[in-house]
Order: sequence, then structure tokens, then C-alpha cells
Amino acid sequence: MKVNYNDSIIILLFSEIYLGNADGYVALSNEGFINIEKPDEKGISAWHWYSSPNIETGEVVEHNSGEFHVPNLPSYTLVDSLNFNLLDGGFGFLYILKYDETKGSPVTKDPNLQYWRIYVSFLKVKTDLPTKPSLLYETTQKLNNITLKSCTLTYYHAEGYICVMTLNNTITNNNNS
Repeated sequence: MKVNYNDSIIILLFSEIYLGNADGYVALSNEGFINIEKPDEKGISAWHWYSSPNIETGEVVEHNSGEFHVPNLPSYTLVDSLNFNLLDGGFGFLYILKYDETKGSPVTKDPNLQYWRIYVSFLKVKTDLPTKPSLLYETTQKLNNITLKSCTLTYYHAEGYICVMTLNNTITNNNNS
């Protein structure tokens, strides 16, 4: 819905388009809007970038589409993902991976084994491919869960993004949790 200066409401009818997975993420940018589907069991998440609706016809055109791929780490399982807007109109995509002892080699009490890893990829405006996933965080702690809450732009001390996550751990001592 759009309101003009005379407070008249102008309703835009969108053309019928398939946005993909219903559990996806849809967000506006200065280049239109994007739909990012939830990753499948292989860690592949499809994305579709659409134009802004035409003011006269309401028509929406798909500009680009592609996929985000979780890094190929056979001993890890995708736990969660989070999408966020970038300042330049692009998007970020975070992946949480957990070491899966049933997929990996038996744990030999290796103190350097990374049980949790978080990667980020970026999809910039007018590009066809996201960036290669970069490692953002890793820990040797056997936590119960890591949950990403949000990623937002900040100008505190320097321009950048702050991502908030929760780390859940249960400590058992004398049969008490």
C-alpha cells in the first residue's frame, strides 16, 4: 500500500510470482526485494532477487537468482541460519554448523576440535553469486546450542555489524544441572 501527499491510498497489485519456500526470508532493499529460502538438508538455500513493483502495473520482475552453499564439511551438520540486510542494499547469510560425532571420526579428546563454527556469505547488489563463506566464529566448547538472534549495522566507534547470539550450555555437577 502506498499513500501520496494528499493522503490518498494507492493500492499496488503485485503480479503473481512464486517466492519459493514458505519458511523463507523476504526483505526489501534499495534494489527491490529478495526471498531467501531456508536451507535444505544439504545446506543449500535458494535466493531470488525481484524488482520493485512497477507503480503503473504492479508488475514484479525477477532480476537474479542463485544459491547459498554451506561450506562442504562432511563431519558437520547445519543447525541454523540467519539473513540480514547490508548497508549497500545487499544481504548477509550466516550459517551455524555443529560437529557431528556420528559423521566424523571418533573424538580422541583433541583439544583443538572445533565443535561449533559460524560462517558468513554476502550477496552484493547486482551480482549473480554470493561470496565464498568466511569463518566468523568457532569454539572448542561442547555447547548444547548456539542461536543467532540478530545482525544489525552499527556506527559505534566504526562502521560495521554487530551480531547477537546466545550460547546455551548445561553444566552437571553432583547430578544437578
